Amino acid sequence: MEARSYDIQELVSMSGTPRRTIYFYAQQGILPPPQGAGLAARYSDEHLLRLRLIPVLRQRGLRLDQIREE
Repeated sequence: MEARSYDIQELVSMSGTPRRTIYFYAQQGILPPPQGAGLAARYSDEHLLRLRLIPVLRQRGLRLDQIREE
């Protein structure tokens, strides 16, 4: 099965996470950096899964630094 890649708008739509938050998570090392930069940046299924997991972990009381370590 071929790995999918997403542009930032697709990632925002599919994850429900605001663009600014995605950029913040990448800057803080909570998300890996995308492939490419700027409008050409591509995100993977790994990014999408992590973005869906972060709110679950936050509800369990984990801080962002703890999530980054996980």
